[in-house]
Amino acid sequence: MKKKAQVLGGLVVALALAGCSKLERIEDVVAFADRVGDVNDQRVRVLGDPVLGIAELPATAFDAVPTTGTATFLGTAFLSMRNSDQRLDADALVGDSRLEVDFGTSGDAVSGGVTNIRRTQINDISVDVSGQLTFSNGVVGAEVSNDLAFDFGGNVTYDGTEFGLQGRLDGKLRGTRTEPAANQSTVRAFSVRDPEIDVTTATGRYAASMTVIGEN
Repeated sequence: MKKKAQVLGGLVVALALAGCSKLERIEDVVAFADRVGDVNDQRVRVLGDPVLGIAELPATAFDAVPTTGTATFLGTAFLSMRNSDQRLDADALVGDSRLEVDFGTSGDAVSGGVTNIRRTQINDISVDVSGQLTFSNGVVGAEVSNDLAFDFGGNVTYDGTEFGLQGRLDGKLRGTRTEPAANQSTVRAFSVRDPEIDVTTATGRYAASMTVIGEN
């Protein structure tokens, strides 16, 4: 509760600095503060926090990675995008991720994508972004059994500009359940990243990176 109150307070101050006086935006600020708190909690659970002395969730034990069945992982995608010609113009996009993994498939083992994307920027609390990203061409266990990699692609639009995004995310299946309950996987989570995304737009050149995490 304290964390969300701090986030909310900071966002309200930012609104004031931005000269926004519309009361209806307060509801959006509250909703965004709740989302920031939930996203940060999940980020710490999966990726840890060195400042707090919390280690990241270990990679799934090799012999615990399923070879049959499916699992659904719900989480968040973080996209950082910076205009290469105007270094101070940096955007942060946050979206809801859903990843379906078919552990018994040797070909395209994943489906899902990123929806409900929001954008944050200095003096702009939260802006809806149209469009979505799709996951495809997934491989589990490319080198070792807990490896995870898949492609993403799609178009997102805000401020009248359409951005074409595509790349490949690489990372790990994380956590090991020894006694999973019904509808649970032995794999607790995943994290993947693409540090150099290919961005196409008619208005400029952009450098971007994206991290996706999810929990089962």
